[in-house]
Amino acid sequence: MLQRQEIKEKSKKRLKQNFWPIFFIFLILSIIPIGVAIAQELVVGPLDLEIEKLSDIIANENFSATYREEVFAQLTSVSIAKGIWSVVFTLAELYTMCFELSICAMFMVTAHGEKYEFKDFKEFFTKIKESFCLNLLISVSVFLWSLLFIIPGIIKIYAYSMANHIRLEEPELSAKECIKKSEELMKNRKMELFELQLSFIGWMVLAGVIT
Repeated sequence: MLQRQEIKEKSKKRLKQNFWPIFFIFLILSIIPIGVAIAQELVVGPLDLEIEKLSDIIANENFSATYREEVFAQLTSVSIAKGIWSVVFTLAELYTMCFELSICAMFMVTAHGEKYEFKDFKEFFTKIKESFCLNLLISVSVFLWSLLFIIPGIIKIYAYSMANHIRLEEPELSAKECIKKSEELMKNRKMELFELQLSFIGWMVLAGVIT
């Protein structure tokens, strides 16, 4: 079995030949989520403050009923605006699910030592439906397990981590079958993946600071 350092060195060598296609594809796919995240910071914060301020005015008995009605109308408008933005943020999250399978395919090509060309980018749009269905099912399952306590949710994230890979290697399997097979594959191996990811903590912190 390869050790973590060997895996990382081997991955680094394989990634070199496909670095720029992968970089630009991630850049293109990140435009919408990053734009929505920036909008969330700029828009939702002020809307929350406005809702809080208007709610305090309505609760204040020193104002006339007519004035409170006007404020209530403003509060309704602001709440609707926040609701619309919430829908936009949700759609942005769903957007990322559409390409999980294609991203996985790109990295599998790289892992096998094959060249990934920019022209292969068109294949990203051939797996949208199956990627969305599989990753939505994974997200719902993880969410439900997280309701019990956060730890079961984290465990399931690692248990389902191979579902996209299995889907690519065995496309005849359904989404549920891929998830079940991933659980079987990751049995007693979750800690190995966790430790591998933990070894990148320095890069994660750096990326977080830059972001």
